[in-house]
Amino acid sequence: GVAISPQNLVLSTVQGDVSVHTAIPYSSVELSTVRLEGIAPESMKSDLCGNLVAKFPEDAVEAIVSPPSATLTLTGKYTWGEEFSGSDTVKVTP
Repeated sequence: GVAISPQNLVLSTVQGDVSVHTAIPYSSVELSTVRLEGIAPESMKSDLCGNLVAKFPEDAVEAIVSPPSATLTLTGKYTWGEEFSGSDTVKVTP
């Protein structure tokens, strides 16, 4: 699964990057394939559990969402070629 932070995107406020936390092992991901609704990540890292965390530019994410909520899907491929995806729904505030 995936979890998006922040859970409430406030369109009129700068909140910083949108982070996507996954249960997908970082070492198993073909990093060049990771996208959030087609948006390329600004950075990716491994969390303390060794799982993928990807950060996306706030302005690009906010450009594709609208109130009251949006379901965002993270997609990519494993190093062996199999595709993965996971979605999370966030609240969107004007």
